[in-house]
Amino acid sequence: MSISSDGQICYGLSFDEDTEFPWGEQEVDEWWREEHNFVPSTKIYDAEGQYIGGERPSKEVMEAYYAEQRAWDAAHPVPVERVLHCSYDYPMVILAVPGTFKNASRGYPEAIDQFALTITDAQREALLSFCREYEIEIPGEPKWWLSSMYG
Repeated sequence: MSISSDGQICYGLSFDEDTEFPWGEQEVDEWWREEHNFVPSTKIYDAEGQYIGGERPSKEVMEAYYAEQRAWDAAHPVPVERVLHCSYDYPMVILAVPGTFKNASRGYPEAIDQFALTITDAQREALLSFCREYEIEIPGEPKWWLSSMYG
């Protein structure tokens, strides 16, 4: 396994490493589905995350399950993007406006359209409103962050 150090940029709020978020150890999108009571029409996992009955469902069942989940996600997008920086061993979090996160893997530069680096008042307010709604202490004003991820 190799180690990479990636450069990244996003617009959002940078949090201290000990900040607790409402999703805890879960992925944000999993928490978001639970928070909004998404229940797939077909269950394939039990409460422990194992396949029901101990066997992987057919390819068709799996494809239908994930297609339904993707369709729900598209209709109910998470209003923030969690961006990790520092390292996978000691991750720190930026909550970013969705779509503003860009990264460049070591050895592969990425061009950035400077005119794309704009944020509307509505995008900024949506980020702040999300934090207020879920009682996440806002650590200052949102801004552009240039960071790295080592891992």
